[in-house]
Amino acid sequence: MPRTTQGGRRRGTGVEMKHEASGFMRWLLTYTDMVTLLLALFIMLYAFSKVDEGKFKEVAAAMRKVFGGQPVMTGGTGPLGEGAGIKVAEAIMPGVESLEPSLAKLYEEVKGFVEGKGLGGKVQLKIEERGVKISLLTDEALFERGKAELRPENEELLLKISSQIKKSPNQVRIEGHTCNLPIKTAEFPSNWELSTRRATNVLRYLVEQGNVPPNRLSAAGYGETRPVAKNIDEAHRRQNRRVDIIILTSKEAKLEPE
Repeated sequence: MPRTTQGGRRRGTGVEMKHEASGFMRWLLTYTDMVTLLLALFIMLYAFSKVDEGKFKEVAAAMRKVFGGQPVMTGGTGPLGEGAGIKVAEAIMPGVESLEPSLAKLYEEVKGFVEGKGLGGKVQLKIEERGVKISLLTDEALFERGKAELRPENEELLLKISSQIKKSPNQVRIEGHTCNLPIKTAEFPSNWELSTRRATNVLRYLVEQGNVPPNRLSAAGYGETRPVAKNIDEAHRRQNRRVDIIILTSKEAKLEPE
């Protein structure tokens, strides 16, 4: 029975007081756990603020593997690392070890050919989620400005790419791109026609001269709509005038229209 004090108020039993104390302790433990987690978070943020770029990339690569290979952006000081005189931000993309065996071999073969021939200024290789992307800068490697006829002096490069494509069963997309400078001729009323014709001519060369099965190829032209650099000067615009040959992963190929 509850006891009454001299002032007439009831005083709880020992069992009731113990129950109230237990409830208070549970609340206190929850609060302490939350404070501890926040402290750990702030320590991690502080540590990341002091880490150098090399270590950051290592951590980001490890996190990418854990969370399914999603890219992490880094580098640069402007929005997304871009701006006048600032190097465009590079994505930490999957490495060669993430590729299917046929794509990994193709990548290494083309990379060796490009480096051996000193074509680094004309060809850029990149591993993406879609697969292996071979970017051919049109001004330097394939076409004259404003034209879509292949330059014969660089056909060896396309033959090498063709020979590697034939060794893998993967589907291939060929994508034409331009800078933002307008074009309006009888042959090419806009950059859409120019980029599409260039992509189609590369496709025809791979089929007719490289003997790549045509049912594995597709072509598209994107004009100026998908730049890889800001069109702020001629050096940047030159990067956007390109033809991309993407050898797709098996997973990505399933998303292609039949």
